[in-house]
Amino acid sequence: MNRKTFNKRYRKFKNNNLPTSFWDEKRQVLEYVYYNSELNYWEKYWRNISLKEHNDFDRKLHVNTNLTQALEDIAGCSFYYPYTSGYFAWPTKEDENHDIKIKYGPSHSHSFEEVVRSLYDFPESFKITKEDEIYYSEQELIFLRKVQKYLQFIGLKDVKSYKQNNDRFQNEKQTKYGSAFLHTYENKTIEDFISGKRNFVVIIPSDIKFYKDYEEFPNHDYTELMQDKEYNIRLFVEYTHRAVITYKEIKKVYKSSELKDDDKLVVMYFKIIEIFK
Repeated sequence: MNRKTFNKRYRKFKNNNLPTSFWDEKRQVLEYVYYNSELNYWEKYWRNISLKEHNDFDRKLHVNTNLTQALEDIAGCSFYYPYTSGYFAWPTKEDENHDIKIKYGPSHSHSFEEVVRSLYDFPESFKITKEDEIYYSEQELIFLRKVQKYLQFIGLKDVKSYKQNNDRFQNEKQTKYGSAFLHTYENKTIEDFISGKRNFVVIIPSDIKFYKDYEEFPNHDYTELMQDKEYNIRLFVEYTHRAVITYKEIKKVYKSSELKDDDKLVVMYFKIIEIFK
């Protein structure tokens, strides 16, 4: 598509100075479009550099694929997420082959989606230092740690080229473990599972309040990956059967200060299929 056609597509938004949602039916893309009545100093500087080879491009036109980025431009602020990982270095005019190279070192993104993309492309080298954690929320850090641990568990490697091989997305371990539940347990509980001291998990009534009764809870025929508090995947198990019992029947190996002897529990029994170091 040439620049003239590109500009024409957004002409109906010519008087809109706030991001306007535009669904491009042909390309199946949602965009946010607006025009600046007057570019500020930095916009004139940067947009003239990036578009200097396109004299027919309307420099007041802004097209973004996400609303956050559009509002960042409007409000003059942005998110900042620092990290260390591999990243794609775009070629300069001095590069003879004009290849996109991969480099490693400090980097940053202005959206959480971009951070996740970097983690997905470079699960081996991606790292957030302790000092840089202040730029992330707790739930963002937990999400990134869990995702990275899982990607490393299935053996996903850093990409080696900007042109990715389709084989990277045909992961044998994902085929094997992808349908299993993934649940986090206390480290001591994991050790009890591994030693054989305990071969069940407990579901107290408040955890299954959306079920009409215990009989509706799945009985067997599903698997689970068990991870410790550092999100290391330690066990692959298969649930074999369940039972409704009282707390006093298991309190020798399952301790709870909140339960009474006659309180009923759902106990899910499992067998260990694999143990991971």
